[in-house]
Amino acid sequence: MDKIRSRVGTAVFAMITLMCLYYMDDGYFNTIIAKTRAFYVSAVIAVVTCLVMDVIAYAKGYTREKHGRNMIMKAMAAFLLSYMISALLCGDTESAFSGDVGWNVGVIAYFLGLLVYVVMRDLSTSASEMAVVLAVAGIPFFLFAVLHGIGVDVFSLHSELLKEEHYNYISTAGNIDVYAGIVSLFVPVIAAVYLDTSRMWLLAVAFLAGAGLSFASVDSGYIGLFGGLAVLFVMMSRRQIPLIRINHVIMTLSGSFVCGEIFQRFDGRAFPPAKYISFFMNKYYLALGLFAAAVVVEIVLRLTDRDFIISPWIMLLLVAAVIVLAVLFFIHGVDRSERFGNSRLVIWQKAVSVYANGSLRAKISGIGPDMFGNYSTGISVGGRSVANCHCAILQHLVCGGIVTLACYFYIVISVIWKVYRSRKVSPFFFGLAGYFFQAQLNNPQNMLLPFVCIFLAVI
Repeated sequence: MDKIRSRVGTAVFAMITLMCLYYMDDGYFNTIIAKTRAFYVSAVIAVVTCLVMDVIAYAKGYTREKHGRNMIMKAMAAFLLSYMISALLCGDTESAFSGDVGWNVGVIAYFLGLLVYVVMRDLSTSASEMAVVLAVAGIPFFLFAVLHGIGVDVFSLHSELLKEEHYNYISTAGNIDVYAGIVSLFVPVIAAVYLDTSRMWLLAVAFLAGAGLSFASVDSGYIGLFGGLAVLFVMMSRRQIPLIRINHVIMTLSGSFVCGEIFQRFDGRAFPPAKYISFFMNKYYLALGLFAAAVVVEIVLRLTDRDFIISPWIMLLLVAAVIVLAVLFFIHGVDRSERFGNSRLVIWQKAVSVYANGSLRAKISGIGPDMFGNYSTGISVGGRSVANCHCAILQHLVCGGIVTLACYFYIVISVIWKVYRSRKVSPFFFGLAGYFFQAQLNNPQNMLLPFVCIFLAVI
């Protein structure tokens, strides 16, 4: 029965993944609504499936392992409860529950996310099977992003958009920031499984994802991807994984960026690199330099010692050096323009102002889940009004107050503590790490939320 439950869990995960990635409603314009609907429906199906399995098991007299309330589950429950209190006190409970002022990530979404977490934890799904499903299901998704980047309108949706909007929307994903979130979640998992299994086809999937990211040119995607991989590389060095296999991941992704840049330079239909990270990577041939260095490392290791293992301390120093350079770049950008980061600085300043000027009750319990849009009058990006804080920490501080932010950090600490105590780290932890980094520049979204909750359940 346990094997059957595990296989059912894999099927449920595949169903949620396919629905959230590919369900569309009336093209781009209802993407947020469509992904919310896909999440709601798939969550209900998952819960019903789990209940049916429990009834069958009870009828046949099977007993199964009991899952207690662990630290992560308690943290998620506290997070949900804090937002429920915020919704009840904010003065617009209906909108706070639905999240319709923002991107529909209200109390209902967080409640269903907790249910999905419980279901996937209860079904004891195989992490290795889930990783394969994740990679296979992502292939068309990443391919659509690549085709979009080189100017191919896969679903004939661009004709319904203004020309200046073509760049910002990708088939099935919708907003390019959402694509960045998926890359940050998926690719570190795929890379981790490759390092464990040496399945070369996984590198092909990572290549597609990286090429799509180079066309989307989303800074949060690069930061999430690099952050998740940085954690992965340090931990894999501690596990004595040969450097040559880590280098394969670096060579694959840097090569994917180079391919994207080639199209951007020589194909007039391709979207040009946007500002900041992708722009400077393209301008100074950074991806090409990294790819060339990775090729040299590959040749040297093959000629000398293919089993060479780099010290985790050296890997940590390399990662720290990259982070310092990135921070210096960010500070330089902020000094040059307040519009840096697609107006992120302006939005963050507004979010801090809303919290600082709020009542004592609002400082404690927030203005309501996903309700920042009521306070962002006068701020727009690309002609569209801003509905989110574009930073997870600020979003939870402003919308849920200091209590919700504390619960958010409680979840993060719970994840780190579980990984610290684990003998073998789940590949899905690295996806969570990538998501955490990109979330500090990005919005909550119901296409990403189910994956975050599932990853929390299986780490």
